[in-house]
Amino acid sequence: MMLRCFARRSFATSAGYPFSSLCSSLGSIRGTSLHTEKYGVLQSLFSSLSVYGVNNVKIAADLMSGSLFNTKGERINFKISDKLMKQCMCDFFQLQEKEGNQLVVHTGGIPEAIATLYSPQKCPLSSGSYSIQDYCASPLFLLLRNRELQLLAEEEGKGSRERVFSHIHAIWSHCKNANDLFFSTSLILRNRGFGLGEKMVCNALIRYYIAPSRDGDGILDAYQQAFYNNPRLSPFIDFLSSQASQAASANQPSITPQKQQTLQRQQQPLQKQQPPHLLYPVLPGSFCSCALCSPLASLSAAVALTQQTPYLAESKFDGVRIQLHRTDDGVRLFGRSGERLRSLEPAVISLLRQTPQRLPHDFILDGELVVSDAAGAVLPFHSVSVLLGKTPKPLQPSTRLRLCLFDLLALDGHGLTERPIEERKRLLEQRFPAGDAGLAAIPYRVLSAPTREEVAALVAASVKQGCEGLVLKRMGSRYGCGLRNKDWVKLKADYLEEGGDSVDVVVVGAKAGKGQRRDTFGSFLCAVRDKEEQFRPICSVGSGFSKEQLASLAQQLRPLVCSREEAGRQGVVLPREVKMDAYFQPRVVLEVKAASVSQSPLYQGVSLRFPRFLRFREDKQAKDVTSLEDL
Repeated sequence: MMLRCFARRSFATSAGYPFSSLCSSLGSIRGTSLHTEKYGVLQSLFSSLSVYGVNNVKIAADLMSGSLFNTKGERINFKISDKLMKQCMCDFFQLQEKEGNQLVVHTGGIPEAIATLYSPQKCPLSSGSYSIQDYCASPLFLLLRNRELQLLAEEEGKGSRERVFSHIHAIWSHCKNANDLFFSTSLILRNRGFGLGEKMVCNALIRYYIAPSRDGDGILDAYQQAFYNNPRLSPFIDFLSSQASQAASANQPSITPQKQQTLQRQQQPLQKQQPPHLLYPVLPGSFCSCALCSPLASLSAAVALTQQTPYLAESKFDGVRIQLHRTDDGVRLFGRSGERLRSLEPAVISLLRQTPQRLPHDFILDGELVVSDAAGAVLPFHSVSVLLGKTPKPLQPSTRLRLCLFDLLALDGHGLTERPIEERKRLLEQRFPAGDAGLAAIPYRVLSAPTREEVAALVAASVKQGCEGLVLKRMGSRYGCGLRNKDWVKLKADYLEEGGDSVDVVVVGAKAGKGQRRDTFGSFLCAVRDKEEQFRPICSVGSGFSKEQLASLAQQLRPLVCSREEAGRQGVVLPREVKMDAYFQPRVVLEVKAASVSQSPLYQGVSLRFPRFLRFREDKQAKDVTSLEDL
């Protein structure tokens, strides 16, 4: 009862854009699959938000994109577990746990389930004013920003669960209708169920401020490229607003022709002056989006690509993508999504101290953190992933940590992303020479019109050293923050016709779908046979399906839904840590392809790395699936 009373307390409201109005716009976005209509709703929303001040635009943009930053401007990659949110729902609406779980499965998701439970009596503060500023100033988000609850799913300590519940309940208590309840929950769960991401919000902002009705001259792409240099919507909105103000000032009839010409020159970054991404540059200390690789499907595609233009070829490591920054404030380590990797920073700083060369004053390095054995071979991803948990595990005595560097983005006050790849490589090797050091540039070679056999030999040599394959980088190319094109391509063993492991598995469980899959299952728990002819889960498969295949699989599985206990009686051995939204009798057999078989602490000692669906195997029964012994 104390919890309920505390949860229903109001906190001070302030003048700002109504939270219910934001939820109404999100409802319109959720109700359409057309991007043009989504953009129309977003631009209308930004126009309404601007009346309340640019800070309201920033708050709404961050909420809709699922971005949350702490007081230091660092992205918080927080997660609230489904289990915790279900418990919170049951506590607030006084449901039994089993009843709550069934409601989630029946409605298709947690926000959907919570929305069906709305009543004015449950939300006694709904009659008062409640703005998006109030929502973001709630104790829940303040705690997140101050990093007191970095991972709510794992929070421990006396009363911690009740504290989290009370903060979420306080938000729900202000909801005016079921739509508000749905989206307040979706936003806490980081945008489950309405199909908005950071890229779409970014594009809508560019359309609103810069290019409302046209993109014939590449304005949208150019400003999007600028955003990737510092992918935080709040400062980017300031940049867009400044650009728009310059454009508006240049067109004012009251100013002199000379002043108008000056202002027009200042606001023409795409034509005669610097493009937007140079006006909004990469800076040490602030994460910039990583350059990405496009996949190649075959050796023949790699040979064709390198016939006309030389490419650099280097190994593709099976580790953790790292962006290492050094400034006057010290060393910062970021993951590929921009989250701060504080737990790894001491180890990386130790590697920096072992570097024989004098370190530059400031820099940004792009690389891969891996664990290797005594012979230098790279160990599977699991070996380095154990360092990322809440309680990182120590490395085995016979292994060591290595940071394999493949690019240099900034050096001693100078941005290098516009320099060609070969120049960046030369500067990188001067400061961090290739070799056996724990932190070193990786070796590469130039491919110019190679034969198929030469490319195949390079892939095989890379795989033999524990790597996934090759990365090919076009000679002369710049570093494209956040871009995925043919400048960088990857040739992984499992992409090749002759590469990768094909495994027959039986489906034994599934997670409810989210986003575009909210009306079906999202991923499927798959198992193989052990010596006792029981079914042991080995991976979760969510990729490789067409819409038609996904619908067909869901149709086949629905008659096979059973309880966890019944699945056990059917021979399915489920580890305690594995929790699914639905369990199935082991009947439906799939063929999946994976990059490799690797060690796993979650399943039966082994798992499939990067599994994806290939085809249905109607010709096989569950007893015919691959065995653990075969793996």
